[in-house]
Amino acid sequence: MPHRRKSRPKVSFFAFQDIITGVTGVMILIALLMALELVQTAAEVAEAVAEPSEVEIFQSNPQELAQQNELLRQELEKLRAEVALLREYSPEKIKQLEAQLKEAERRRSELASMQKSEMAALAESSKSLFEKMEKLKTEQLRLNVELQRMQSREKSLVGTHHRIGRIRAEQLPSWWIMEITGNGWHAWQVDQSGMPTGRRKQFIQPAASKRLQAFQDWLAARPKGKEGFFLFVRPSGIDEFHLLRDFLRTHGYPFGFDPLGSTQQLELVTDF
Repeated sequence: MPHRRKSRPKVSFFAFQDIITGVTGVMILIALLMALELVQTAAEVAEAVAEPSEVEIFQSNPQELAQQNELLRQELEKLRAEVALLREYSPEKIKQLEAQLKEAERRRSELASMQKSEMAALAESSKSLFEKMEKLKTEQLRLNVELQRMQSREKSLVGTHHRIGRIRAEQLPSWWIMEITGNGWHAWQVDQSGMPTGRRKQFIQPAASKRLQAFQDWLAARPKGKEGFFLFVRPSGIDEFHLLRDFLRTHGYPFGFDPLGSTQQLELVTDF
């Protein structure tokens, strides 16, 4: 029988080749990364070499270095002085300063509150004053209109041979308006606002001396210091006016006078 050759198993190198290929690729990648790192490092070194160092800068500018050194020395001295001041304050002193600071803060808060309330009161007062001013302006306009009306009336009355007597007895409770003539004295009482009270008095005795005596008797029964007299004197009553004036002046009665023509008509104006 013919002898058969025994078959042996075949050996495959495919897996080994894969390993070799993978290792080679990894080494190539590492070599590329190292090359890139070397390039970047060389560029940084070149830039560092090109730029001057701080030491070189200071060496080239010794005056600037001395100035900065002096500034640092001054700052250091200030810090040392502050530290020395802080060392002088004991814990009790610090507590006292804290208490003073709290008291100052409390007072500041009180002052702020007072200022706020005063500002509010001032604003309210300003508002009230503004309202009063508006009222005064309105009243002034009304009085101006009334004054123009009365001036127009006065002109018309003067044109008709009237005499205007403006009565405003502000200082005394009342005044007596007297017309002095050679035949008698006629008096009308007005109150403090100048309005007639309706009271009248006549002194029509036959002689001037008797009229003066009757006037004195009547005046003695009245309260002194609460009434004044204003005399409108007719030409016929000038002599009697002198008697009455001397009596009022001697006894301290307030009085005034004004001449009145013999044909002039007297009108008392009380609506001013």
